[in-house]
Amino acid sequence: MKEIPLSKRKLTILLIGALTLVLLSMGLLVEKPELSSTIIGNVYLVLTIGWAGLIFFGLIAAICIQKLVDPKMGLVISDKGVNDNSSGLSLGLIRWSDIVEFKKLEKENQKFVLCVLKNPDNYIAKVSNVLKRKSLQLNQRLYGTPVPISSQALQIEFDELYLALNKGLRTYKTMANIRS
Repeated sequence: MKEIPLSKRKLTILLIGALTLVLLSMGLLVEKPELSSTIIGNVYLVLTIGWAGLIFFGLIAAICIQKLVDPKMGLVISDKGVNDNSSGLSLGLIRWSDIVEFKKLEKENQKFVLCVLKNPDNYIAKVSNVLKRKSLQLNQRLYGTPVPISSQALQIEFDELYLALNKGLRTYKTMANIRS
């Protein structure tokens, strides 16, 4: 079993960044745009950007705070599977028998390990929170899986995370072949 804790340092930095952007978004809502640019000077556009930033970065800040006080491990790789608690979209235990493979993805300077599932819709259907379910469905459309795992909030480097996940999957497959 490999237990990977959440990185309080990384989460704190992310929280500070999110709160800074929340304040900037609030500034857009409070201050009237007085620039001569037709884009920046459009009050409705500025208000839309302000509200979108406030909601999005406020949600990121709330997730960071939740994870900072969360006593659970960020990610646990066990003989049963992968128990992911590293993000606001975590699905909990993902059984090895449901995992097809792990793939690497780098998008906009952010690295993810994509956990490709045999039946992703089964995991998505178990989620009762509508916003979370819609986000998982979006991940499924964008990445081919509802489970992109980032080392961003974990005390582990990306390549080490990728290797640990693949080692766990190989061990499971080897043991399953021996039992058959």
